[in-house]
Amino acid sequence: VPEGAPLGYFRMFRPAYVYYSGRSMEELQKPEELSAWLDLHVRERCFIVTRASHRRQFADKVPGMNALHVWAEDRVGEQHMLLLGNQPRQERP
Repeated sequence: VPEGAPLGYFRMFRPAYVYYSGRSMEELQKPEELSAWLDLHVRERCFIVTRASHRRQFADKVPGMNALHVWAEDRVGEQHMLLLGNQPRQERP
């Protein structure tokens, strides 16, 4: 995640996320909160950490959820986790 880019988590928080990212993260528990947060950052690159199952579960409740780009994914314990960005990842030449 680029330095200074807004970073939040949706319905899945682990203190290690804050520790290893070295930054604060916005807590977003409700679909309305996520939708408002994405609207707030529409003109800048922003990122969300969430479970893959939450992305599917709330796709119809959060406008733009399916349009978010997967920047990274991995398993954390039993959970399939995603790092989603509102802009596509640009490959370096």
